[in-house]
Amino acid sequence: MPVLGLQHPVHACTSDAGGGRSRAGVRRHFVDLDSARIEERHGLLVLDRARTALDLAAFESFEQGVAVFDHVLRPQPGTLAPLSKAELDAGVDGNYTAAAARRIRAALRFADPASGSPGESVSRAMMHRLGFRVPLLQVEIRDGRGLVAITDFDWPEERLCGEFDGLVKYRNPEYLRGRTTARALTDEKRREDRIRATGRRVVPWTWSELSSPARFAAFFGGGRSAGDTPVLPSLIRTRFRKTAAESDTRSPDPRRAGPKSRRETENGAENGAAAAAA
Repeated sequence: MPVLGLQHPVHACTSDAGGGRSRAGVRRHFVDLDSARIEERHGLLVLDRARTALDLAAFESFEQGVAVFDHVLRPQPGTLAPLSKAELDAGVDGNYTAAAARRIRAALRFADPASGSPGESVSRAMMHRLGFRVPLLQVEIRDGRGLVAITDFDWPEERLCGEFDGLVKYRNPEYLRGRTTARALTDEKRREDRIRATGRRVVPWTWSELSSPARFAAFFGGGRSAGDTPVLPSLIRTRFRKTAAESDTRSPDPRRAGPKSRRETENGAENGAAAAAA
């Protein structure tokens, strides 16, 4: 599962109704072990995928919740079947406080398995809570020669495409497919040029722009795309200022959002994010 950031405490489950004592690097949570589904992975007792996804949404940021729900809702390579929103929602009541349940369901309602990577999920979640209009996902762009690209984000009315550019596509052999990094960069530029030739603007961003809501808002609302044109001025909702001020403060920052997600989670791999049962 995609877990944002570089440093993560171990979330341990305990049947002690007092919750046990949390220590440096370990956070303990009370769990009814009789009703929990516990599995053994690599010699550790862990909670099942559904409960782990719910826990991440309950105890971490909105962006984290959306990223993990987007991931588990879509089929994964190998034998991992997608979970359903109904299946996930059924695990909320009776296991979380009212506040945690609201956080889970807000992320679950917004989740979309069409999102192609954790970076795209975080981008979309941050757009939403900052008050920007959420785009269409995975839209085919065609010209007279056929398919040009499937874009990460598309705003048809503005003739605008958004692309999250994680560095993994220039490093990971799965994405390079035998090409050098230089060739991959050249191919990406040609792809964007063909998109622009259809009359659309292309706005790329990276984990750097996602390092904080304020930075992403500044990029979208006041940043510039090719041709020195404002990126998304027409997409700012009237409630933007209020939403930005009141949004959940538990969000990715420069120390949390980037390198591990770029290195490991954009390929959709399960990375053992389950909490250990203790």
